[in-house]
Amino acid sequence: MSAPESIRTARLLLRPFIAADASAVQRLASAREVAETTATLPHPYPDGAAAAWIATHPTQYAAGVSTDWAITTAADGVVGAIALRLSPAQLHAELGYWIGVPSWRRGFATEAATAVIRHGLRTLGLKRVHAHHMSANAASGAVLRKAGMSFEGRLRSHLRRDGRFHDVELWGIVDDELERSDARRAAGTAFEHATPVLPALDLAAALAFYEQKLGWKQVFAYPEQGYAGVERNGATLHLWKCDDPKLPQHTSCRFRVRGVDALYAEYEAAGVIHPHANGKLALKPWGSREFIALDRDGNALHFAETATKTHAA
Repeated sequence: MSAPESIRTARLLLRPFIAADASAVQRLASAREVAETTATLPHPYPDGAAAAWIATHPTQYAAGVSTDWAITTAADGVVGAIALRLSPAQLHAELGYWIGVPSWRRGFATEAATAVIRHGLRTLGLKRVHAHHMSANAASGAVLRKAGMSFEGRLRSHLRRDGRFHDVELWGIVDDELERSDARRAAGTAFEHATPVLPALDLAAALAFYEQKLGWKQVFAYPEQGYAGVERNGATLHLWKCDDPKLPQHTSCRFRVRGVDALYAEYEAAGVIHPHANGKLALKPWGSREFIALDRDGNALHFAETATKTHAA
């Protein structure tokens, strides 16, 4: 065979790329938003790059080093790409993918990744599939988690992109974990992750506050829909446009952190500590050291770290 077999899911057909797909790939991959989520996709995307890339697939597949699929839907045709970069001697592969901007937030990445991981571990007989993403791209981490992977660590300043160094998050799954994941799915619904969603009176101003005062990074923003997200050190927080100024005054969330003293010092210098006595860093009766910061709209952000014996003494 000169190309991988196609994979069908509930909504998608993952199939080998053909030469006629070049125009769709060229259009989708040219978006800056797509390039910014990947380690290697260039921006601007050179004319003819899509056709040249597709032309390499048969040789790469025949050599046993890569399998590439077009992510397609019946309505829209090509919406993205997904691949396994194979290490045959080690029986493992690296998963990579991208989705065109018009198809974001539709669950296609998770659906495709889940199917390709299963294909790799079951059909290709791999022992392990792994993936990585830039820490600022928290949405990709959510995709990998929902596809069954486990977070395995962070490489600090590991990737240089567009003149900046980025932390990289590592994820992986091994064959027996897929069986346990299948068993959990068969047993019924399971909670996988929770993300705080806080009200913001002015979404753009709130995002600027989180970046400039609180040290978080914007990972997505949909101003017309009034929804955005920020990330810091793997933690995510979402914001929604709210018109009631009273609501943020009665909303809060809590984060468990490491290095609470340094974080408190940072936020104290930024002038965002809650003015109430409970806002100051203190040991709580339930065994954690906590403080409270306020965002621009008055949402209370609790940060806690389990107290050591020294602190508890």
